[in-house]
Amino acid sequence: MRRLAGVALALGVVLLPSMSARADNTEVSVGETSYTPPTISIAIDETVVWTYAGSNSHSVTADDGSFDSSPTCGQLLGPCMGPSFSHKFIAPGTFTYHCRIVQGMTGTVVVDEPSTTTSTSTSTTTTSTTLASDSASTSLSSDQPTISQASLPSPPSGRVLPKSIIRAGRTEDDVRPWVFLDVGIAGSTTIIGAVLVRRGRVPFG
Repeated sequence: MRRLAGVALALGVVLLPSMSARADNTEVSVGETSYTPPTISIAIDETVVWTYAGSNSHSVTADDGSFDSSPTCGQLLGPCMGPSFSHKFIAPGTFTYHCRIVQGMTGTVVVDEPSTTTSTSTSTTTTSTTLASDSASTSLSSDQPTISQASLPSPPSGRVLPKSIIRAGRTEDDVRPWVFLDVGIAGSTTIIGAVLVRRGRVPFG
């Protein structure tokens, strides 16, 4: 079992790089009069591999000069494309190419731009969250009551007594004549009683 596990692990180590490289490559077959498929779409940093199994002369030459399998193909003693040619595309765009030998033999490589949907949605979510937090803070600020301290009343000029003291003073003034009358009557009664006692007219029992 251990030996089989080791063999499987070794095969995995060998096969994984080749599978990864194959996933990043797109193959185009070079025929006698055409490229198959004539138009391909790839991603940035992907490599296109052109393969040819015949014996005639062909080339893979970009119309804008960005890549060329054999720049001297078609010239005197100039070599043309071998069994394969590869080129890695590192920028988005549409690239057309042709064969130097066969007229009308053309192909197209379309390199797609990287997707920006995720970054755009993330930016939109962040902006919405920021606006919501700003509106919430503004609402809280407007709902908070404003506390203002009223100024203390200034005391009136002059001396003002409480109502209770004023009423007490008026009551005392109203009773004072009666007090004087009672004192006068008591004093008179005392004096008259003393005079009668001296004269012996008031008996004591």
